[in-house]
Amino acid sequence: MDFKWKRIKNNKAILIEKHDIQYKWFVYLNKVEEYRVEGRPIFYIDETYILSSHCQQKCWQPSNASECFAVPISKEERIIVIHTGGEMGFVPNCLTVWKAKRSSGDYHSQINCNMYLKWIREKLMPNFPVNSVIILYNASYHNSEKS
Repeated sequence: MDFKWKRIKNNKAILIEKHDIQYKWFVYLNKVEEYRVEGRPIFYIDETYILSSHCQQKCWQPSNASECFAVPISKEERIIVIHTGGEMGFVPNCLTVWKAKRSSGDYHSQINCNMYLKWIREKLMPNFPVNSVIILYNASYHNSEKS
């Protein structure tokens, strides 16, 4: 991971976590390593959004491409994306994309437990490799009594 052991210039430059958080990281990293040793595929679930009005001045593109989009393709529409991927690539047929009802505020408010569980049942589970591991973060809809 390209870390080097070196002297700290001042105490404010060091990241310090509480011991219980450090322990949870230790347990998590050991468990992930255990799954890797067992040869179990590890996949990560995440959601994100794209503002359709967002434009870049430069973009990566094939050398034979004529140009990138130079102007916004619409006014402030937000597209929400949910998918699952890992070292083996993305899980086939899991990509879900929809237009948000509004383009301001936190996009997490556009996703709820019922939508998330429907996505798991209909998209993820039928296509998920056997004996795989799912890692997800702590969004409220990931941790419902329904799930």
